[in-house]
Amino acid sequence: MKKTVGSIQIALLIAMLFFWGCNNPQGALTDADNQDQTDSEDKTPQNPEPVEPDTIEPDTFEWSGTQGKVVINGVKVLFRRTPQAMESAYFAGETYPAGLKTATNGVGKEQYRELLDIPAPLWAGETEVSYELWNAVVLWAVENGYSFAYAGQQGGNGNDDTLVGNDQHPATMMSWRDAVLFSNAVTEWYNAFADESLTPVYYEDAAYTTLVKTATASDVYNDMPGSTDNPYVKEDANGFRLPTISEWESLARYVGETDPGYGIDPSGSGLYWLPGFHASGSPVETDDAAETGQYAWYVLNAGDETHPVRKKKPNAAGLYDMSGNVWEMTFEQMPSQPQLPHARQILGGAWYSRYQDGDEIRTGYKGSGVYSYGPDREVGIRLFRSL
Repeated sequence: MKKTVGSIQIALLIAMLFFWGCNNPQGALTDADNQDQTDSEDKTPQNPEPVEPDTIEPDTFEWSGTQGKVVINGVKVLFRRTPQAMESAYFAGETYPAGLKTATNGVGKEQYRELLDIPAPLWAGETEVSYELWNAVVLWAVENGYSFAYAGQQGGNGNDDTLVGNDQHPATMMSWRDAVLFSNAVTEWYNAFADESLTPVYYEDAAYTTLVKTATASDVYNDMPGSTDNPYVKEDANGFRLPTISEWESLARYVGETDPGYGIDPSGSGLYWLPGFHASGSPVETDDAAETGQYAWYVLNAGDETHPVRKKKPNAAGLYDMSGNVWEMTFEQMPSQPQLPHARQILGGAWYSRYQDGDEIRTGYKGSGVYSYGPDREVGIRLFRSL
């Protein structure tokens, strides 16, 4: 009996070994065998993670065709040249419609107030000066002899002391005096890295030898020639600067040689312009909030704060945010306030522009200014330069 049991046990053992061999053919690896072999193999990944390319653009200084491009230490600024049709009209001595007339008791509304000479061709910043550009230039400038009254900040909102967003918001909270310094500083910053040299615009002396480099927060207007409030302007300089009222408005209102159905040509020159009650670029008046909002950040869509530049549609001259986001300083005193020489004209309206139907973001609106000595959360800069 014991022999029989032993025989059965042996037979069962042989059967089990045969079954295991069939289900684990020669060459197959167990988990442990697989781990041992993996450890002995080359550990180089077969599909390595892609390496992020270097996204920092090389320094660039291009002024050709219709667009200018400047890149310094990764900070990029784009410019647009005056449209060719507008340049031709300038050389032909043509005019453009400026200003507007609001209605009194429903009577007297007009899309422009006067005809002015088209200004000389130039380069205009595609966007308002971003905080990224402002900060890079100011840091460089302070190390090179400049003294600003205010440090500036990233955009603005309903609380004066609260920053919003990121460095692509327009720079705000600088004075008009600071803007004059900044224009000279950008020019020298550019010259420090470029192979060419642009000529700065604002000086302390009539011989144009000493640059304006100091701004104070004093609320006393200094009308002395050569002061920061009243600098000498080198008219033939090609450095960066603030625009005149006419330079800004003509580019804000430019439409082109073909009437899209809403342009006006009061001089009969064959060149069309926006009516004064439109936001820059918009085909309709500002009482159409939906269409206006395609071109401008203002009280009805801004959410009580600035926004990054270049997020709305550009106007026909290729410029962004000419209406809304932040007011833009001009070099000139307010024509409507000659008794206030320190009041400088600002144009375009801002994120906080709140009057009925968007009055302040209209291209023909000229009812606002800023004192030369004070900063504002709604006011910024757009750089211009002569050819």
